[in-house]
Amino acid sequence: MDDALRPAPAWFRAARAAIRRLPAGRFRAFNLLAATAPPPFADRLGPQAGHLAYRCDLRDMIAREMCLTGGYAPLEAALVRAVLPAGGTFVDVGANIGFFTLLAAARVGPAGRVVALEPHPEIAAVLRGNVAMNALPHVQVMEVAAADAPGTAMLAGFEGGNWGVSTIAHGSAEGAPAFPVRCARLDAVLDEAGVQAVDLVKVDVEGAEPRVLRGMGDGLRAGRYRRVMVELHPWEWADAQAQFGEMAEQMRTAGYRGWLVEESAEAARRAYYGAHAAPALRPLGADVLQGAWPHVLWTLPGMEPA
Repeated sequence: MDDALRPAPAWFRAARAAIRRLPAGRFRAFNLLAATAPPPFADRLGPQAGHLAYRCDLRDMIAREMCLTGGYAPLEAALVRAVLPAGGTFVDVGANIGFFTLLAAARVGPAGRVVALEPHPEIAAVLRGNVAMNALPHVQVMEVAAADAPGTAMLAGFEGGNWGVSTIAHGSAEGAPAFPVRCARLDAVLDEAGVQAVDLVKVDVEGAEPRVLRGMGDGLRAGRYRRVMVELHPWEWADAQAQFGEMAEQMRTAGYRGWLVEESAEAARRAYYGAHAAPALRPLGADVLQGAWPHVLWTLPGMEPA
């Protein structure tokens, strides 16, 4: 681990171990513990992410989940593990502090490739530190926002305890920072990085998903991207049905089949409390935007999870 970061003190680790054994209420108890937590410390993910190290700052809700559970978003993480082969290539668009980047790095191994895009300069610095902490030469961090055209855009930064809400899709909330960031089409970013075929792209960009997909147009038509997993934020779109319809038509025309990643609070809870998380998919239907946090997987023929 990074010499500048020490592990959490023994009292904190003992309290966390006790909370992890609770039959219910783990998140509530851990949030109370986090309120008295130490400054940022070096921690490790669980075995499914190769026990890789990361900088844990418990002011951030994503880091809190990683610290408590050893992972993050268990149903999406299970899908990544199911479709990403050893030696494969993963592109993390909106990487944040890097949970999926680290998960994929452990999954593909040194023979694989991971490209992580994070435009927020402070978060990108943490991401680079997490990659360096684990000595992962097959991971490349790029401080750029994937978009539909090259140039500069204003990034609306985060405010409060969720560090994963930065976006170029809309203006900042009152009091939150905003600053210019470099934008580029993902096709061009990967050309620059020397990446050809991609096994899985993960897109989590807080409402800018349509712009990202438009910037992947050439690669989609050429079959460069075998699978694309997108976290949708329809509440950020002026006309959600029309916006999603445009995205779905782009993917269908390029030869992709769409799947809704089936999620429920109960399935997530079972995963958090130790049950095996398995990806559950069903073909896209009219109800795709009705979920609280819809995730869609688009695949080329034959690239669906087994």
